[in-house]
Amino acid sequence: MASIVALIGLSTKMMVHRPPGHAFCRVIDVWLRREPSVMEWDSSAAFSPIALIFQGRNERVVVRTAKEAAKVLMSDFPLDDGEEFLAAVRVCVEVMAGKLEPEKLRQAIIRAADEAGITTVAILH
Repeated sequence: MASIVALIGLSTKMMVHRPPGHAFCRVIDVWLRREPSVMEWDSSAAFSPIALIFQGRNERVVVRTAKEAAKVLMSDFPLDDGEEFLAAVRVCVEVMAGKLEPEKLRQAIIRAADEAGITTVAILH
């Protein structure tokens, strides 16, 4: 697990919220077994920004990179076992590994947010 924290630049405090058996961690663990070149991952892959609005907390989070996507999926999503959530986690890992375009991650996060009842707003620049 420590390699995951180093990989996506998250603090060890955040990992406490997602125990090793958690869906996000299971997907990452499977990927790490398949991908020996972890150090080549790019967590800065950027896409058109979206804002996620969490109604119960009256909070908004802007997501524009794979690193920010990993953080929001790991620490902010209220639903962490839905089909779209798990798909978004897989896409996030594949974007960081350079196997998918960052825009695919944006689309996956929007679908996962919809599944979890989180409002999404496209940010135009």
